[in-house]
Amino acid sequence: MSQSSKPESKNNSISPGCLIYGFGGLFILGGLVFLVGTSWFALRLEASRTWPQVPAQVVSSELGFRVDSDNDRFVDPVVTYRYIIDGETYTGDRVSFGSGDASWSQSRVNAYPVDRSINVRVNPNDPTDAVIEPGGRGWERFLPLGGLVPLGVGVSIILTGRRRLRNPELMRGPSGPTQVGPKGHWIPATLGIIFTTVGVFIVRDGLTAIQIARASSTWPTTEGTVVLSEAHREWDREEKRHTYFPVVVYTYEVEGVTYAADRIRPGSIRGSSRTSASALRLTKKYPEGSLTPVSYNPDQPSQATLVVGESVRSWRTMVFGGIFTVIGLVIALVFFPRPWAHQASNQGTGSPRS
Repeated sequence: MSQSSKPESKNNSISPGCLIYGFGGLFILGGLVFLVGTSWFALRLEASRTWPQVPAQVVSSELGFRVDSDNDRFVDPVVTYRYIIDGETYTGDRVSFGSGDASWSQSRVNAYPVDRSINVRVNPNDPTDAVIEPGGRGWERFLPLGGLVPLGVGVSIILTGRRRLRNPELMRGPSGPTQVGPKGHWIPATLGIIFTTVGVFIVRDGLTAIQIARASSTWPTTEGTVVLSEAHREWDREEKRHTYFPVVVYTYEVEGVTYAADRIRPGSIRGSSRTSASALRLTKKYPEGSLTPVSYNPDQPSQATLVVGESVRSWRTMVFGGIFTVIGLVIALVFFPRPWAHQASNQGTGSPRS
């Protein structure tokens, strides 16, 4: 009985090749789905640039509030316009396919005041589908590139797995090889390169945030009005809990032009907490409808903050990006293939010619 059960257990076991190809295939499938979906979205945005232009007139223009699933409010430009096609009047309210922060929203409201005559792009297949600024904000074109990351990881898993299956020496032991050979390992090497690239961009943003924080101490001030003050709640999937962060949107005028901003302190990373008490404490300091001093950049009035000066918070992005960069560099250097070492080992072990 025991001898007959052994072949049956072997037949029911999953081979390492199936696991490798299956795991790598999941990454490739996910990357392809993301690539196709975002490419379709990007192509639609580009197609809107070719839609026929129709004259329209703005009938209302103001900052509006969008409510998400957590009943949190966000500021958006609400610009309503009318246009006529084949004698029939239509009403649209789409400014752009993309979205932005409070500063961008107010700039769109300023750009399209009431009674202004504008041109809108109308979908020839659906006259109710119109937009003022076709093509999005530009960054949407690069969305499909995000699908290349899981694609690369999936291909790396399959290639590395094939090499391990073909070389029995690499399959010894439950944890694989005891040391990294000259051929390296593409999976961690690829992840290291990704970590390093992301870290460099974060460090760059951190340096910019520190410079802005230092310069904000000398910015002029003006009186602003708080139009939104809430403690927003977000669900953290990794830690499976809610985090809270304050959202304060305010408007102000500089040389007769109205601006809006949502920056409380200079910096790139917004502060969050596990409880709503900390976020509510800050929002109570800036209640809706209250007047508050606003410091703005004289060279770029749309850039403003309520709290000026450099602080420990200003260095968060810099430190976070530095950690990302160091981790990525270490992983990439340890696991990246080293062909020169492979050639040296072949020359050292090769038999001399007679």
